Amino acid sequence: MLGRRGDRGGWTSRGIPIRGRGRVRGFGRGRGPSNRPMTYPTVKLKLTHKAKKIHVEAPANATFGDLKVLASQDTGIPPEGISFLFRGRKKADNEVLSLAGVRNGAEVKIMENEQYRQQKAAEQPEEPAEPAFLAFSEADAAAARAAAAKEAALQKTQVSVRDQALSAIEGIRQQVDGLEQQANELMQQQQHDGPAGSRTAAGLIETLTQKLLALDNVPVEGDQEVRQKRKAEINRINQLLDRLESHRTKQ
Repeated sequence: MLGRRGDRGGWTSRGIPIRGRGRVRGFGRGRGPSNRPMTYPTVKLKLTHKAKKIHVEAPANATFGDLKVLASQDTGIPPEGISFLFRGRKKADNEVLSLAGVRNGAEVKIMENEQYRQQKAAEQPEEPAEPAFLAFSEADAAAARAAAAKEAALQKTQVSVRDQALSAIEGIRQQVDGLEQQANELMQQQQHDGPAGSRTAAGLIETLTQKLLALDNVPVEGDQEVRQKRKAEINRINQLLDRLESHRTKQ
């Protein structure tokens, strides 16, 4: 959208003066045969800065330097602190929009140049450090509590599994104590029992074998104490089985 005529014969579009740069897209500068001012074509483009979008209609022969005036008004960045990025390339202030390939619907990104960023950082007062506990938002605190609760539940589960394993091994150990006592009594009386002693030995062997299977089902979960106690009972049962097998063979 063209605005008023400039003081030196150029035209303005939303405050952007047209530079006299000869013919652009077949349009000249100055006055035509009827001594009337000649107009220039315009391009509708979009300036973007972070999440902000600025829709602009500018003369096709305006420069990127001219666009800085509008960009500064809408972003608050001074013109000298603005750089433009178009099609992935930084544009010079004296580049003409049409010659740079800017067409209707084009998007030009507004960037803060390095000098302005450094100046802004130097002028910004350093904020006092807040206590560490204030650095967490309510969401962070809730997430931390949830993580702590999950960790506590996991530890409780691990302790529970360990206690159950140790309790199971202890129960089997007590049962094997009774079976071992029976086996010792059996082997001491083998000369008096005859065939009945052999049948009793077979029953003890079967029961002890079941205890071995029960120990195999006790979860270790990498716990060294559970592993050692289970292994000790397995070795004990195997030794007792060897003695009973030997006793039964001799009868």
